[in-house]
Amino acid sequence: MALNSKQQMFIDLYLQCFNATKAALDAGYSENTAAEIGYENLRKPQIEQAISKRLKQAAMSADEVLMRLAEQARGEHGRYITTSGTVDIATLVNDKKAHLIKKVKETKDGMEYEFYDAQSALNTLAKHHGLLTDKTEITSAGGQPFSITIDR
Repeated sequence: MALNSKQQMFIDLYLQCFNATKAALDAGYSENTAAEIGYENLRKPQIEQAISKRLKQAAMSADEVLMRLAEQARGEHGRYITTSGTVDIATLVNDKKAHLIKKVKETKDGMEYEFYDAQSALNTLAKHHGLLTDKTEITSAGGQPFSITIDR
């Protein structure tokens, strides 16, 4: 069964606010039944599937997370810093690298840009790859592993 226009609008609005009652109201359902309709809509398999599909499309994959951390760790923002010390923001945005900026602040001297910390990104990547583990291996006198049970 295909979604009607009101249901599609409900989905669009729900994905903006994650409030079923508000989405139902904004989609044009009656104020008297909006809470019930919103609740029911979220349980309809075709609406539930459409919401799930849209969320998966919007979500960041593990590979994308690692890619962005790698860009931060490599200090890729450096190529957008001019010889005068300013940031070539237009090129950064055109190259789709604006996510490298952590904070923008207007000062009396102009715009100030703060980039994500490369050391922090390196640390996160190192942990992901198992390079920074606090692990101690203990064996018994015979070299065999043993287990410890801790009762709390």
